Amino acid sequence: MGQYYDADWGGHGFLYDGSSWTTLDYPGAIYTHVYGIDGANIVGHYRDASGDYHGFSYTIPEPATLSLLVLGGLLMARRRR
Repeated sequence: MGQYYDADWGGHGFLYDGSSWTTLDYPGAIYTHVYGIDGANIVGHYRDASGDYHGFSYTIPEPATLSLLVLGGLLMARRRR
């Protein structure tokens, strides 16, 4: 896990499971930073459209692989809005 930047969106969190990359953007955020992962728990912070920062934690429900794919798809769909 970590973060990357691009010209269109700014900062993104990501998760790499050894074979695939999943972007982790908090819904509605203009910037997402992922600090750590422990088992099924992900923690980080995000910046909203008003410029305010918020912390978050997310627990990946089982089965983890399917949940990560669904989470990534939902976050990408929110990003395109």
